[in-house]
Amino acid sequence: MKALPKTDVCLFLKTEHTTENMIEYFTSIKIDIGILILFKRKKPMLFISSLEQIPKRNDIIIEHIDFEKIKSILHKEKTKIIGTHDLKLTKRGLELFKKSIPKGAKFKDITEDLEKIRSIKSEKEIQSLKKGIKITEEIIGLLIKNISNMTYEQEAIRFLKMECLKRDVKTSFEPLIATGPDASNPHYYPKKGSKLKKGFCIIDFGIVYDNLCTDISRTIFLGKPTEKEKDFYKLVLDGQLKVEKESKPNKKMTFPFKMVHALGHGIGIEVHEHPMLPNDAVKVNTCIAIEPGLYSKEMSVRIEDDFVMRKTGLKRLSTSSRELITINWKR
Repeated sequence: MKALPKTDVCLFLKTEHTTENMIEYFTSIKIDIGILILFKRKKPMLFISSLEQIPKRNDIIIEHIDFEKIKSILHKEKTKIIGTHDLKLTKRGLELFKKSIPKGAKFKDITEDLEKIRSIKSEKEIQSLKKGIKITEEIIGLLIKNISNMTYEQEAIRFLKMECLKRDVKTSFEPLIATGPDASNPHYYPKKGSKLKKGFCIIDFGIVYDNLCTDISRTIFLGKPTEKEKDFYKLVLDGQLKVEKESKPNKKMTFPFKMVHALGHGIGIEVHEHPMLPNDAVKVNTCIAIEPGLYSKEMSVRIEDDFVMRKTGLKRLSTSSRELITINWKR
């Protein structure tokens, strides 16, 4: 936890209104309000709300928020350049920042640098992701087992959310359940009363576990698929398997057919983060979601799995079957 190159210090703010939490990323401390300062040669300093109890940490100096003290510290450091993340701060949040910086000091946007740092995961983060993925697949598996008893798309979404509540985890994005012609829209959200329809059913779901996001999609079939529908599914699966087999570190990925959305993306403290595929090369220990999909009003399929790039190539972190699952559907 050191200040990044070309900055004197790095300063991050967390409020109840910020969606990203760089403080939790760097310290593993969950707080609603706080200011984190990273120095080049000193221990980081974390300032938290006076309403919160100060946790014991040997690697971080933690105190209650004192803007005059923060300003004094930055003066002593002869701070000229303050690296910070491009947060979507409220007007009040920006004022808090201004109170804490010495006159003449300037902010430097280090968002791009942070994204690259965050994209390469530690072994601890990779193991945490594996645990989150296991829970994600467990919940999807339960939905698949119970979906024959459901009537509405929103009913299936509520099932996913309820299973999250049972496990005390949050969804990493709004779950997607799409059937019939509506599945041709990759970002479809069911209207009230939208029924589950015979044919392909896309399930796109993820959770947040240990501050890391999972993202997995499975396409199942409600009813009995035709040979044409089986071949359509196989085309997407074969494409993903080809990418999995051929991808190597520090090289851009290639895919055998065009899609209406990206081939995939990084996963981490955000569900969509650097790298974006296939535009960016993938470095060793980067965790990504690969999500090939084909869409039409007649039939639509998306298969998404989470991977980590190792020195020898991609390793799949998700473990559930990618074969087409069919559900007895008499409607």
